[in-house]
Amino acid sequence: MRIYFIANNNNPGDGVPTLKRAELGANGEFSVVALVEGIENLQLEYGLDTNGDSMPDVVSADPGTYGGCAADPCYITNWLNAVTAKIHLLSRSTDASPRYKDTKTYPLGLQADGTQLVVGPFNDGFKRHAYTETIRMNNPAGRRES
Repeated sequence: MRIYFIANNNNPGDGVPTLKRAELGANGEFSVVALVEGIENLQLEYGLDTNGDSMPDVVSADPGTYGGCAADPCYITNWLNAVTAKIHLLSRSTDASPRYKDTKTYPLGLQADGTQLVVGPFNDGFKRHAYTETIRMNNPAGRRES
């Protein structure tokens, strides 16, 4: 099992947000590896195929509760219908730039309640960039194609 998460720092006290991965080993313990320094925010949205044509019909940050569904079998069905994942990343420089002030806002997709997540302005000296990419999940999408 692998868990990806954003840590507040890479090394204790350095203040550099870092994308990390915790992997469960055969001994039952997690090993944590820093993947990318400067990743400040990571959000996911899932495209759900509600009519069986392998194409996303709706987008949700929380497929398990989409459509008022919070229990089996609807909860499981929604996750099985996920055919795309949209990844939103917000990166930040690891060092502040003198005299720079980040006054921008960054849209990072939907929140679980369906409202838009916008972060910033941070009003600090760190330069940022938002990245968004949509990925087709071939296994669930492919098995639906005729």
